[in-house]
Amino acid sequence: MTPITIWMKDDFAGTLDVDTTFVTLWGKNISHVNGTIELDSTRSMYISEVNNEVNNTHNKSISIRFPGAVSGEYQLNVSTTTEGRFDSSNLKITTVGEILDIQPRTGSAQGGTNITITGRHFSTDPLDNNVNIGYPTAVQCLVWYSDDT
Repeated sequence: MTPITIWMKDDFAGTLDVDTTFVTLWGKNISHVNGTIELDSTRSMYISEVNNEVNNTHNKSISIRFPGAVSGEYQLNVSTTTEGRFDSSNLKITTVGEILDIQPRTGSAQGGTNITITGRHFSTDPLDNNVNIGYPTAVQCLVWYSDDT
């Protein structure tokens, strides 16, 4: 849940409100299940705060909590019910995750095998890292510990 702040341009005169401001994530990501498949992805972001104060160092801003996404490039789209859609064409997020190893490589078909996944860019909150094993029917795993690697 990485915090991200979107700063408004100096000339933005409107008022931001959490209930009427929307940020959506749109983009293409790559899934590696039986080959490479390109998927469209769109989802709404949780807005944690809006700031309507302007001072010498900061403009008005929107703060979101980015929950992460499959590796790829994404566009953030910003709109409000009062102002409409903003020009947010420069708001891009590139996510990169990497799995380097999985140990052990075999386990019980009945479950219960502890697995260590080594890589980069994992969340330190175990609830943020979803792990599913199996294809075409995936089984969700309980993640009890995680760090960046």
